[in-house]
Amino acid sequence: MDHIGIDLHKRESQICSLAEGGELIERRIRTEPQRFAEALGGRAPAQVLLESSTESEWVARCLEALGHHVVVADPNFAPMYATRTRKVKTDRRDARALAAKQATRTIPIVFIGAGDPVTSGLVTSLGRPGGNITGLTSQVDPEIVGKCLELLKQAVPKVKRVGTINP
Repeated sequence: MDHIGIDLHKRESQICSLAEGGELIERRIRTEPQRFAEALGGRAPAQVLLESSTESEWVARCLEALGHHVVVADPNFAPMYATRTRKVKTDRRDARALAAKQATRTIPIVFIGAGDPVTSGLVTSLGRPGGNITGLTSQVDPEIVGKCLELLKQAVPKVKRVGTINP
């Protein structure tokens, strides 16, 4: 089964298709139903991971009508799916990362960034992410805060006050 990542935007979207044999096909199209039908219709069902946007609901319905299996992801996680050598976020990199996320179950993937990886479906839980994905998030779970304070108290028993600074 092919794996497709789509970085959605209001006017144009970037598509990256990763075939079972490893062939990579990239394409930029207008974000219109007929363009998605032309680009992704008439082919075997694929796993599609869309970056969530104002357009994602109708695009997901359109792709499901074409026979594809669609998952919508939080856009904050797209850059985390793949290793980036530059700190520049591009549609092409995001689409590739989304396709790679769908395609691999064995290659380790490390994410770093903001947002909640559990809510987005990236991992099953923060304590046990499962699969081949792990990483860091700036999202703070109350259980984790409690555990951090507990460890701090063990390390520095005389501590009276603790504060945090968020940028």
